[in-house]
Amino acid sequence: MNPIELSPIQMKSTAYPAWYARLVWLLLPLCAVVFIEPAPYEAFMLLACAIAIYHSYMKFSSYMSVPMLFIGIFLVCNMIPLLFVREGLMQSMKYFMVTLYLIISWLFFIGLLNQFKESILKIIFSGYMAAALFATTIGLLAYLHIIPDFGIMLKYDRIMGLFKDPNVFGPFLVPGVVIALHYMVTKPRRTVLLWIGVFIFLIIGVLFSYSRAAWGNCFIACGAYLLFPYKASLKKRLLMLFAVMLTLIPVLVYVISSPSINTMFVDRFAMKKYDDDRFGTQAKALEEVLEKPLGIGPGQSELVYSYATHSLYVRVLTEYGVVGFTVFALFMVFTIYRSFSVACLRGSPYNTYFIVFFACLLGLMFNSFFIDTLHWRHFWLLFAFPWMPHDAIKPHFPRKEGFYENRTNHHTL
Repeated sequence: MNPIELSPIQMKSTAYPAWYARLVWLLLPLCAVVFIEPAPYEAFMLLACAIAIYHSYMKFSSYMSVPMLFIGIFLVCNMIPLLFVREGLMQSMKYFMVTLYLIISWLFFIGLLNQFKESILKIIFSGYMAAALFATTIGLLAYLHIIPDFGIMLKYDRIMGLFKDPNVFGPFLVPGVVIALHYMVTKPRRTVLLWIGVFIFLIIGVLFSYSRAAWGNCFIACGAYLLFPYKASLKKRLLMLFAVMLTLIPVLVYVISSPSINTMFVDRFAMKKYDDDRFGTQAKALEEVLEKPLGIGPGQSELVYSYATHSLYVRVLTEYGVVGFTVFALFMVFTIYRSFSVACLRGSPYNTYFIVFFACLLGLMFNSFFIDTLHWRHFWLLFAFPWMPHDAIKPHFPRKEGFYENRTNHHTL
C-alpha cells in the first residue's frame, strides 16, 4: 500500500485524514528544493504546523521536558549576545529567527510522532526516500549532461542538485542510504533487489557530491547500522553488504577508468588552501571564546572572522558562548543516548527504527565537525526522531543467545 493512501481503518487508528498525510509527506521532498530563500518547504511547514495545532494533531509527553529545557536555555543563549552586537544586527536577528523556526519544526515533528507514532513515521520515511531519490536523479542527470545543469545543479563539477552546496547535498542523501540498507535487511526477500538498487543509486549520489565529510558520514552511519546487535543476524547483514559491494564493482571500474572522475577523487583527498583558511578561522574563533564567553552573537562568525567556521561545534561555542555550547552539546548527547538505549530494548516494538536513528545521528555528528549543520532542515528532523515514544517493557542486552540475535518479534518498517 502506498504510505500516503491510508485505508479507513488506518485513518480511524491514526485520527488524521488522508489529505493531511499527503501534506506531511510532501514536506520531505520539498526539503530537497532549497536553492531559493525562503524555500517552498517553509510555507508548507508553517501550514502543516498551523493545521496540526488547530486540529490537535500534536502531543507532548513529560519525558520531553529535559530536551525542551536544553533547547530553551540554548535559545536564551542566542538572545543574550544580541544585546552586545554593534554591526550586522539585522543579520544576527535573521540568523536567530531561522534557528527559532527550525526548532519549531523540530517540535512539530516530535508532536506528530508522539501522537501518531509508527503511522506518521512511515509517511516521513517514505517522503524522505522520495526526496533523496529525486535529488540524486536530477543531480546525476545534470552531472552526466543528459539535462542542462542550469547553473544551479553543479558546482566545480560536483553535484549539489537543488541545494546551495554539494556539502549539503551529499549528507542529505545519507539517511536515505541507511533507510535503504534497513529495508534490504528487514523487507521481504522479493524486494531485496529493489532496495539494493536504491542503496547503490544513493551511494553514487553521495560519491559524486565529492564531499569528504559526506563520505565519512555515510561510512559511519552504515557501519553503525550493520554492526548494531538486533534480530537480523550479523551474518545476514554482512552477506547483504557483500552482495552490494559486488554490484558496485562496475561503478568502481568506471570511476577508475574515467580520467576526469579519477582526477577529481584524487584531488578531493588532497589538502586545499581553503582547508588552511578553515582551520585558521576555527583557531581564531576558539581564541575569541576566552574574551567573549557569552558569545559574539548569532550569525556573526562570517562578519567577525571574514570566513565561516565550517564546524557546528565551533560556531555554537563562539556565537552562543560556553553555556550555549554546553546545553546544546547535552541536547545532542542526550538524544543520541536515547536512540541507542531504546534500540537495545527488547520490549519496544520500535527498536529497529531507533537503530536507524542512532546510525544516522552518529554520521551526522561526524559531519558536523567539518560543516556547520545548525540550519540544515534534516538536522532537526533527525533529532526529532528519537523522541518518538518507544512503548518498551524491559531492557534487553542479549548475551547467551548470541549478541547479534534477538528472538523476539519486532515491527519493521
